[in-house]
Amino acid sequence: MRPKPPSARDTAAIEPALARADAAHAAGRLVAAVEGYGEILRLAPEHPIALHRLGLIAQRSSDREAALGLFDRALAARPDFAAALQDRALLLLRLGRLDEAVDGFRALTAVRPDLGEAHFHLGNALQQAGRHEEAVAAFDRAAAASAKPLPAAHYNRGIALLRLGRRAAAIEAFERSIALAPDLAMAHFNLARALEEAGDGDRAVAAYRAAIAADPAYVEAHHNLGNVLQARGDREGALAAYGAALRLDPRCFARIVNSLAAHRSGELWLDLAALRRRLAG
Repeated sequence: MRPKPPSARDTAAIEPALARADAAHAAGRLVAAVEGYGEILRLAPEHPIALHRLGLIAQRSSDREAALGLFDRALAARPDFAAALQDRALLLLRLGRLDEAVDGFRALTAVRPDLGEAHFHLGNALQQAGRHEEAVAAFDRAAAASAKPLPAAHYNRGIALLRLGRRAAAIEAFERSIALAPDLAMAHFNLARALEEAGDGDRAVAAYRAAIAADPAYVEAHHNLGNVLQARGDREGALAAYGAALRLDPRCFARIVNSLAAHRSGELWLDLAALRRRLAG
């Protein structure tokens, strides 16, 4: 049996109580916020906003099951509550409950088809579930629906396309992401990888260098740049790139040795002590 709706007097008291609880929540005074939202639920036991806010606090306190229960109650009271739909689906995604997360984000996009972020999160959930074709379509909708540029949608679309073996389309997606966010090092890096796989060494070198310019501490970009330069016969350039990787992360020395051995770089990889000194220089 559904609870009785609050009286006119109680309804009038809810708005200021919610404002006080929200202020406490925003200030990080969680005990006061919980007490405030509890006061609202005593007046209106299924108040969707209070339930949603308590779910957020439960989630922050790592009580994820309680958070899900509160989000569910909020949605039972207001099925089209977009914020609760999104937070519930995001929590399911973090819990690895991918099919449920996908369903949750689909429900959100049904309520808010104009919300690019909703389609973006759906794409991420589909991608994590290995449903890459559907993920590409979701990222397309995200980019189309978003009121502002969404470089991450193009980047993630590129990753999904790579996993589908559609390298040329992936390269275009990474380039679009970079056009919107030139400092996105991961986009430059994955563009470089795709170009390297396509046999376009010149552009791969340029893209790895762009990734390093965007993030000088990007160890993998330094290492992969060394691989491409070595394959192109630029041994000195390769050693410089490997040296930069090694200075950033000494643990990658074994990988550098393997790369040199794979490319049959003469005696370099045979005398490991001499190689380490040369790279350190």
